[in-house]
Amino acid sequence: MKAQSLHSSHFQKERGAVLVISLIFLLVMTLIGLTGMKTSVLEEKMAGNSRNQDLAFQAAETSLHGAEQYLEAIVTASDFGEDVAANGLVSEASDDPDYLDPSIWVDASSVEYSSGSSGLSVIGSAPRFIIKLVGESEDDENTGLNIGGYGENLPGAQITIFRVTSRGTGGTDNARVTLQTYFGKRF
Repeated sequence: MKAQSLHSSHFQKERGAVLVISLIFLLVMTLIGLTGMKTSVLEEKMAGNSRNQDLAFQAAETSLHGAEQYLEAIVTASDFGEDVAANGLVSEASDDPDYLDPSIWVDASSVEYSSGSSGLSVIGSAPRFIIKLVGESEDDENTGLNIGGYGENLPGAQITIFRVTSRGTGGTDNARVTLQTYFGKRF
């Protein structure tokens, strides 16, 4: 009977150690799980922000293309008045607006671009553009201008140069992209 009592007292000592080790193991597993969840949430936010920025860039690029189509369609630069920004058309004599100021991108100061396609329906606000008349330049071999075709220079021809600035937003208005390009046209 003596052997039996030694065996039972040995099990009573081990029961407490197994419980403590199990609790420590569960605590470590819980911490690993929480860290994994935090990482997943952060990565999801980063992916959403990247998507918003891509949408804003695409909207601004689309608006830039729309402004260039507008310039292709006009027959004279007389629409560029003396106001700082009248309907998104800024004259050569006017100072440049602050393109990073959100208040400049309103109806009176810029042109809303709507392509009629459903691709722009996922963005927060419609993309907008502002066109500034920069001035005129003479097309010759020294300016490096190539308006109207690849390698086609017309010495002595006057080229009217415009600066087109466009702004697009992503899925929310917090993601904004502003793009700028120059456009030349012979009238």
